[in-house]
Amino acid sequence: MVDPSEIPVPPEDVRIRRLDFTPLGDGSRLKVEIDLTPFQQPPTLHVAIEDSRGEEVASTSIIEAMAPRMSFTLHLRQTDPQGVYRAQCSVEYIDGPKADEREQMLELN
Repeated sequence: MVDPSEIPVPPEDVRIRRLDFTPLGDGSRLKVEIDLTPFQQPPTLHVAIEDSRGEEVASTSIIEAMAPRMSFTLHLRQTDPQGVYRAQCSVEYIDGPKADEREQMLELN
């Protein structure tokens, strides 16, 4: 739910407030939680996970997100994911530049 006291911002001011990745079950799935600043125009998000060799093992795009808080599950394209992974999330506008970008390392056992 969006806090009604927060003023939605224009595209260039949209930021990622929180980005969490939580391994689920057998480790081949990740729960992704993203919180953005409230926005005036719906942004597009791209999320990608790469293994230690730089190969993409999961990705998704959310075109014109309707809410600043979202949660979804990513399935990794590996049978036994282990080791260090790089997670990236970018917030963009179709007719504009990237608004924000985050990267974090994940360790899966």
